[in-house]
Amino acid sequence: MNAVETSITIRGMQEFINSFDRLDENVQRAVQTGMREGARIIQQEQRRLILARNNKDGSPSRLANLIKIGNISSDRKGTYRIFVGYSSEALKEHPEALALEFGRPSLYRKHANFTVKQVRNGKEVEVVNGYIPEYSHIRRAWDNKIGEAAQAVIDSIDRELENFGVN
Repeated sequence: MNAVETSITIRGMQEFINSFDRLDENVQRAVQTGMREGARIIQQEQRRLILARNNKDGSPSRLANLIKIGNISSDRKGTYRIFVGYSSEALKEHPEALALEFGRPSLYRKHANFTVKQVRNGKEVEVVNGYIPEYSHIRRAWDNKIGEAAQAVIDSIDRELENFGVN
């Protein structure tokens, strides 16, 4: 009996495999670029919302400068995260940012007009004790702009795939 042998030779297979490895790296970089663009969109909205609220004396809030974008991190499952908002250090220095975001209930109920006298800047003043209304600007900015932020990530990945030649 005669044995029949066939062989197939594919040239350029290693280059093909290497191009897919480069695509993976480029898509990961595109995801990170898109996440940074999306984080900037959310940060701008957070700043816009807090600047729309004036302090009691009518001056604009200084909290907008404390809103920062953190570093991108990922876990073992490949989930990427980016922090946008007040850092722990900023909240330690300015706890009023936390009170504004979530509010604070009064000890004397929400609608009580219990006033106390306090000394502020050397003057005795009468202030309402307790209740601080919620003014959500961190979470509300996320809700307002999540669609645009997600689209920024999608557009970044699309640009990378177009550069690779995938439609």
